[in-house]
Amino acid sequence: MQRLAITQKTIKILWANAAGRCAFPDCRDKLCTEASDNEDAYTIGEMAHICGKNIGSNRHLTTQSEKERDSYENLILLCPKHHTIIDQPENANKYSVKFLLEIKVAHESYFRGLIPCNSHHSREDVAKYIFPLIEENHSS
Repeated sequence: MQRLAITQKTIKILWANAAGRCAFPDCRDKLCTEASDNEDAYTIGEMAHICGKNIGSNRHLTTQSEKERDSYENLILLCPKHHTIIDQPENANKYSVKFLLEIKVAHESYFRGLIPCNSHHSREDVAKYIFPLIEENHSS
Protein backbone atom coordinates (compact mmCIF):
# COMPACT_ATOMS: atom_id res chain seq x y z
CA MET A 1 0.00 0.00 0.00
CA GLN A 2 1.33 3.45 -0.94
CA ARG A 3 1.80 5.78 2.01
CA LEU A 4 0.12 9.16 1.80
CA ALA A 5 2.28 12.19 2.24
CA ILE A 6 1.65 15.41 4.09
CA THR A 7 0.01 17.71 1.54
CA GLN A 8 1.32 21.14 0.62
CA LYS A 9 -1.96 22.62 1.86
CA THR A 10 -1.47 20.97 5.27
CA ILE A 11 2.12 22.22 5.45
CA LYS A 12 1.07 25.80 4.67
CA ILE A 13 -1.76 25.75 7.22
CA LEU A 14 0.50 24.30 9.92
CA TRP A 15 3.25 26.87 9.36
CA ALA A 16 0.76 29.76 9.13
CA ASN A 17 -1.18 28.81 12.26
CA ALA A 18 2.06 28.33 14.23
CA ALA A 19 3.35 31.69 12.96
CA GLY A 20 6.60 29.98 11.96
CA ARG A 21 7.50 29.46 15.63
CA CYS A 22 8.13 26.41 17.79
CA ALA A 23 4.97 25.39 19.64
CA PHE A 24 6.82 23.97 22.66
CA PRO A 25 6.05 25.91 25.87
CA ASP A 26 8.47 28.75 26.59
CA CYS A 27 10.37 28.20 23.34
CA ARG A 28 8.69 29.97 20.41
CA ASP A 29 11.99 29.95 18.51
CA LYS A 30 11.77 31.33 15.00
CA LEU A 31 11.89 28.40 12.57
CA CYS A 32 13.45 30.07 9.57
CA THR A 33 16.68 31.94 9.05
CA GLU A 34 17.24 35.29 7.43
CA ALA A 35 18.95 35.53 4.05
CA SER A 36 22.45 36.95 4.09
CA ASP A 37 25.04 37.91 1.49
CA ASN A 38 26.46 34.38 1.70
CA GLU A 39 23.38 32.20 1.95
CA ASP A 40 19.68 32.06 1.21
CA ALA A 41 17.06 31.93 3.94
CA TYR A 42 16.03 28.42 4.96
CA THR A 43 13.65 26.71 7.36
CA ILE A 44 14.72 24.70 10.40
CA GLY A 45 11.24 23.90 11.68
CA GLU A 46 10.08 20.31 11.83
CA MET A 47 6.58 18.94 11.49
CA ALA A 48 6.20 16.41 14.27
CA HIS A 49 3.50 13.76 14.40
CA ILE A 50 1.42 14.00 17.56
CA CYS A 51 0.40 10.35 17.23
CA GLY A 52 3.62 8.75 16.02
CA LYS A 53 3.90 7.93 12.32
CA ASN A 54 5.61 4.54 12.57
CA ILE A 55 4.79 1.40 14.52
CA GLY A 56 6.86 1.46 17.69
CA SER A 57 7.26 5.23 17.72
CA ASN A 58 6.09 7.33 20.65
CA ARG A 59 2.30 7.82 20.74
CA HIS A 60 1.65 5.62 17.65
CA LEU A 61 -1.99 4.56 17.29
CA THR A 62 -2.61 1.44 15.24
CA THR A 63 -6.24 2.52 14.77
CA GLN A 64 -5.25 5.73 13.00
CA SER A 65 -5.50 5.74 9.21
CA GLU A 66 -2.64 6.97 7.01
CA LYS A 67 -4.73 10.00 6.05
CA GLU A 68 -5.37 10.87 9.72
CA ARG A 69 -1.69 10.33 10.54
CA ASP A 70 -0.54 12.96 8.03
CA SER A 71 -3.40 15.38 8.69
CA TYR A 72 -3.07 18.90 10.08
CA GLU A 73 -4.81 17.75 13.28
CA ASN A 74 -2.01 15.23 13.96
CA LEU A 75 0.91 17.57 13.31
CA ILE A 76 2.67 20.15 15.44
CA LEU A 77 5.44 22.53 14.38
CA LEU A 78 8.56 22.33 16.54
CA CYS A 79 12.20 23.31 16.52
CA PRO A 80 14.64 20.39 15.98
CA LYS A 81 15.54 20.30 19.69
CA HIS A 82 11.95 19.87 20.91
CA HIS A 83 11.03 17.46 18.12
CA THR A 84 13.92 15.25 19.23
CA ILE A 85 12.95 15.52 22.91
CA ILE A 86 9.31 14.50 22.43
CA ASP A 87 10.30 11.49 20.32
CA GLN A 88 12.96 10.06 22.65
CA PRO A 89 11.79 6.62 23.86
CA GLU A 90 12.46 7.58 27.49
CA ASN A 91 10.01 10.50 27.10
CA ALA A 92 7.11 8.40 25.77
CA ASN A 93 5.02 8.92 28.91
CA LYS A 94 6.08 12.51 29.54
CA TYR A 95 4.90 13.92 26.19
CA SER A 96 1.47 12.40 25.65
CA VAL A 97 -0.97 13.00 22.80
CA LYS A 98 -3.07 15.08 25.22
CA PHE A 99 -0.09 17.25 26.18
CA LEU A 100 0.96 17.86 22.56
CA LEU A 101 -2.58 18.71 21.47
CA GLU A 102 -2.91 21.15 24.38
CA ILE A 103 0.33 22.97 23.58
CA LYS A 104 -0.55 23.12 19.87
CA VAL A 105 -3.94 24.67 20.62
CA ALA A 106 -2.45 27.13 23.14
CA HIS A 107 0.34 28.15 20.76
CA GLU A 108 -1.94 28.71 17.78
CA SER A 109 -4.53 30.50 19.93
CA TYR A 110 -1.85 32.89 21.19
CA PHE A 111 -0.88 33.93 17.66
CA ARG A 112 -4.48 34.01 16.44
CA GLY A 113 -5.21 36.45 19.28
CA LEU A 114 -2.55 38.88 18.05
CA ILE A 115 -4.65 39.79 15.01
CA PRO A 116 -8.34 40.15 15.82
CA CYS A 117 -10.58 38.42 13.31
CA ASN A 118 -12.70 40.48 10.91
CA SER A 119 -11.32 43.80 12.14
CA HIS A 120 -9.52 44.59 8.87
CA HIS A 121 -11.65 45.29 5.85
CA SER A 122 -9.07 46.20 3.22
CA ARG A 123 -5.51 45.38 2.27
CA GLU A 124 -4.48 48.80 3.55
CA ASP A 125 -6.01 48.04 6.98
CA VAL A 126 -4.15 44.73 7.11
CA ALA A 127 -0.88 46.37 6.04
CA LYS A 128 -1.13 49.07 8.73
CA TYR A 129 -1.66 46.40 11.36
CA ILE A 130 0.74 43.72 10.21
CA PHE A 131 3.85 45.69 9.12
CA PRO A 132 4.77 46.65 12.72
CA LEU A 133 4.39 42.98 13.71
CA ILE A 134 6.64 41.89 10.85
CA GLU A 135 9.25 44.46 11.86
CA GLU A 136 9.08 43.23 15.45
CA ASN A 137 9.46 39.62 14.27
CA HIS A 138 12.54 40.49 12.19
CA SER A 139 14.19 42.28 15.10
CA SER A 140 13.81 39.32 17.49
